[in-house]
Amino acid sequence: EKDGKELVAVVLKSSDPYRWTETAAAFEFGFNNYSYRALLEDGEQVDVMDVFNPRLGKSPETEVFVQSGRMLYLSYNEAENVTKEITYDETKIKREENGLFLTAPIAAGEPIGKITFFIFGEEAFSADISLGEELEERTLKSDLNYFVELAKKNALTPRAAPFWAGFIILFALSAILISSRIRRRRERKGLDLRSSPRKKNRRGGGARF
Repeated sequence: EKDGKELVAVVLKSSDPYRWTETAAAFEFGFNNYSYRALLEDGEQVDVMDVFNPRLGKSPETEVFVQSGRMLYLSYNEAENVTKEITYDETKIKREENGLFLTAPIAAGEPIGKITFFIFGEEAFSADISLGEELEERTLKSDLNYFVELAKKNALTPRAAPFWAGFIILFALSAILISSRIRRRRERKGLDLRSSPRKKNRRGGGARF
């Protein structure tokens, strides 16, 4: 054990008088040229993806995380030749001309693909990737809820002045229109009453002789 690193050597029935010297040299080589490398930390962010048709008020991007980390005992040469590749589940993405998009709904923690590490081009290990929070589908109801919440939040702020001005103008125009219709109806009724002929009461009687 040295500097927090612990190595184990196995000598198989060797009668070589230098076996202990060579074992010590092997230990030193291991201590000096190898070390633990955290290729991934638990919950580490590994990517950022665009969202297809995101909900109003939500970010058009979402962060992608690895579910579990991994440490490997690597030589310095191996550590310099580590590469990685991220692949996504085809059922969770939509391919467009301008790129790759995640499609809702996706639950938080639900696997959406894998991140794979290679050393000198050979696969070393892979891990599941997922979203840190739920990706909800955009619907008509979610749009309406967004505008309702926006109105509640900004109802008494200066930002709402154009809205209230527009509302007052619309209300005034509606009141004028309704009042005009009522007046026209009354005028029509007045004209109808004046233009209709008066009915005369005629009494029927017999001739007197």
